[in-house]
Amino acid sequence: MQRRKLLVVLAGLAVVVAAGAFVLWPRPDRITRENYERIRVGMSSAEVEAILGGPPGDYRTVRTEDEMYPRCFDLDAMAWHVECDRDFEAYREPMWFGNQGIIRVSFKSGFVAELPAGLERAGETLPCKHFDGTVPCMASTLETLLWRAKRQWHRWFPD
Repeated sequence: MQRRKLLVVLAGLAVVVAAGAFVLWPRPDRITRENYERIRVGMSSAEVEAILGGPPGDYRTVRTEDEMYPRCFDLDAMAWHVECDRDFEAYREPMWFGNQGIIRVSFKSGFVAELPAGLERAGETLPCKHFDGTVPCMASTLETLLWRAKRQWHRWFPD
């Protein structure tokens, strides 16, 4: 009887460990400079989402900071710090957050908009998009694992 209980406990523990590994296992980063370059004027939002791996959102697997303004935008809280002088209205476009960068794309009627007149390059229409590089925050493996577990918890059980 006691041996059977031990086997049930070990089997349950194995299932919990396997589920935890599956949930916390890093996925390939699709928010990259290469995928950013693939976005063209006139693409639908569905085509952009196919390139970037899903709808706008946070796809990071490690804590990162904005390369240009590391202390201005808190990626975990998705909020600008008060002391930073930034134009908040310019950042209402859909945003994709990844380990390598942040991609913003302007859409008009569901399609990638073009840059305003006068900003094109040699008569070429360019998409209205922006890429900001990010750098990883220094953290131990345990801190990164706890950060990822906390993020997953908030995805499953939003406040």
